[in-house]
Amino acid sequence: MTSLTASAPVPGYAAETPVACMTALAAKSSAWYASMFAATVAITDDQHVDVAALIQGLSISRIYGVTVVNTQVLDSTITNDLASRLKDLLYTRTCTQYSANSYAVASLFGRGLTVNFNANNSTITLMYKQEPGIAAEDLTEAQAATLEAKRCNVFVKYDNDTAIIQNGVMSGPAFFDEIHGLDWFQNAVQNEVFNTLYQSPTKIPQTDAGSNQLVNAVSAVCEEAVNNGLAGAGQWNSDGFGQLKRSDFLKSGYYIYAQPMALQSQSEREQRKAPPIQVALKLAGAIHKADIIVNVNR
Repeated sequence: MTSLTASAPVPGYAAETPVACMTALAAKSSAWYASMFAATVAITDDQHVDVAALIQGLSISRIYGVTVVNTQVLDSTITNDLASRLKDLLYTRTCTQYSANSYAVASLFGRGLTVNFNANNSTITLMYKQEPGIAAEDLTEAQAATLEAKRCNVFVKYDNDTAIIQNGVMSGPAFFDEIHGLDWFQNAVQNEVFNTLYQSPTKIPQTDAGSNQLVNAVSAVCEEAVNNGLAGAGQWNSDGFGQLKRSDFLKSGYYIYAQPMALQSQSEREQRKAPPIQVALKLAGAIHKADIIVNVNR
């Protein structure tokens, strides 16, 4: 190029940081849920940590995926690798995957986020699932155990000529399917309650009968959660409320309590708020491991 043939200079913009990028996307639209970076030049570990912190604190529930390509994550003596840092920060809205493919976590998201929550028995766990388009890693038992300890997922080869996603966890103390499922549940409850208020041809009175209409809306979502497999019958192992006590058995998989209108403060009533509606939802969980005891007698 020469000065005679080159285009005139055009003022540009300084490259934005990953956090600034994600902040702008979050402010622009609430119509997205999962996110990752597919930059030609990989962003740094510190930048990943900053984005994970942002996603963790957003008011609208979202998740963040990180592919860890640095093999230091396989070393149990190294504690400052990216997966370890995210684990130590207890980020339940970030999940990591070790892979030689820089975009492997996109395939993990593609498998995990295909759940149709309106269908029967449709919820899944990522453990034991396939990952299309990603080559399985060949690891030693020690390396696999190290990734598990660092709460890092991996698509790994097994000796029986199979390959599976192993662990299915977030960086913090939660499983991927729990976070995904409960985010759906939160969104569905919000939508059902809003639609109850929006679609009512008349007002919903600030009475126990009116509050019960909202309870019915929440109950419909709880039934969906039982139907799709997110929730199920089980013992309630936390503090109770209403008539629910610790160790009670939730036969239906959930319990809903709405404070009586008579107990509502006047200041709350004047703001036209419904009394608090509390839900005890028993997660159905998923079996990942089993101990088989064999007694042999001659």
